[in-house]
Amino acid sequence: MSKDLPSIDDFAEDNSNLPSINDYLTEEVEEDLPSVKNFIEKQELREDIQTIEDANGETFAEIKDIVPL
Repeated sequence: MSKDLPSIDDFAEDNSNLPSINDYLTEEVEEDLPSVKNFIEKQELREDIQTIEDANGETFAEIKDIVPL
């Protein structure tokens, strides 16, 4: 680390009583965490294909529109 940046040692006199990250990471806690799927609503989509024609009526491009309902 850079000597110019503060560290935990600058603020704490006794670091021996600080908790470990392993105290908080247990299988029980990980199982209790909700899935991201619980927060995302499934959206229905409508797909349409449009064609662009030239002056002779020949198709030269297709555009696919995907629109959430």
